[in-house]
Amino acid sequence: RSVVSKTVRRPDGTVEHHRTVKDNEGNEETTVTRQIGEQSYSLTTRIKANGEQECIKNFVNVDEDKIQEFEKKWGSKL
Repeated sequence: RSVVSKTVRRPDGTVEHHRTVKDNEGNEETTVTRQIGEQSYSLTTRIKANGEQECIKNFVNVDEDKIQEFEKKWGSKL
């Protein structure tokens, strides 16, 4: 199993964290989390060895209908 993790803190205080986990069976899970103050949005993508893909979104202190506003503040889409 291998794990790669990277965190970027921008001068404006926003944070982006990438984490990828791969196992010896060919499965891969990547999570990207963006944080602005107390608000954060995570997108986890799981890819199984057979190619099947699953995406999970997690919002903390962000209403799902306000995610476009959050991304606009961030400057790009996740």
